[in-house]
Amino acid sequence: ATNAIVGAFECVMGEGACAVLIASMAGHSQSPGEEVDALLDRADSQKLTEQVGEKLLAFGLEEDVDKATVAYSWSKRAVIRLAERKTAAWARRGGRIVSISPGTIFTPMGRTEAESNPAVAALVEATPMGRWGSPNDIAAAAEFLVSERASFITGIDLRVDGGVISGLANP
Repeated sequence: ATNAIVGAFECVMGEGACAVLIASMAGHSQSPGEEVDALLDRADSQKLTEQVGEKLLAFGLEEDVDKATVAYSWSKRAVIRLAERKTAAWARRGGRIVSISPGTIFTPMGRTEAESNPAVAALVEATPMGRWGSPNDIAAAAEFLVSERASFITGIDLRVDGGVISGLANP
């Protein structure tokens, strides 16, 4: 659906337009491999759900919770890749496209996840900034990205995660 929405905006946008897609730090948590990335890049394929489902089964995941977590991660990776892939098309029309990957954000949903899932609570503890993110952190990043100050920024994913992905990769 995101691919279709981006395509619709691409047709009508004017000079200076900027799309900010919301991904997640989960999109950076693992690389599913080139074959899955190629599937994710064809998000408009009628058989996408079936094909991704087959890849999830091949991943050797047994628990539905694990499958849901990996599927969510892959869907957010697809959003990040969409912003990267659409950069040239948007630039030709005078626009920019970026994505933001929030980390653990202090919202009702984030608190509920942390209370019910020890792994989420551990992510908050592992965040180098030592705190939850706030909705204002995400809003400030989006405000900057759509501003004239960011007029040369396109095709990127801005991780607003308090450094957790970098911290986990480089303990």
